[in-house]
Amino acid sequence: ALAQFDKVLGSNHPIALQGAGTVWLKRQRFEEAAATFRRLTETNPGYANGYYFLALTYFRMNRLADAVDAASRYLALAPAGTHGKE
Repeated sequence: ALAQFDKVLGSNHPIALQGAGTVWLKRQRFEEAAATFRRLTETNPGYANGYYFLALTYFRMNRLADAVDAASRYLALAPAGTHGKE
């Protein structure tokens, strides 16, 4: 699945990176997920979902200060975002 995200959509496409990071997150490979979501936010800084998933990953890693920072960035970009309602 991970190779398909890169192959089909390109290595820095936000949907591809979100998909790859989500796969890592579901596999509980938090370091890989965090690295992927950091890459997503660095290459696509206006893509709010990248910060949401980065915050979720940091929370799962018990990196609470980092989670709060990423969540704050998400909310700044998408104050009424769908993830804030889940």
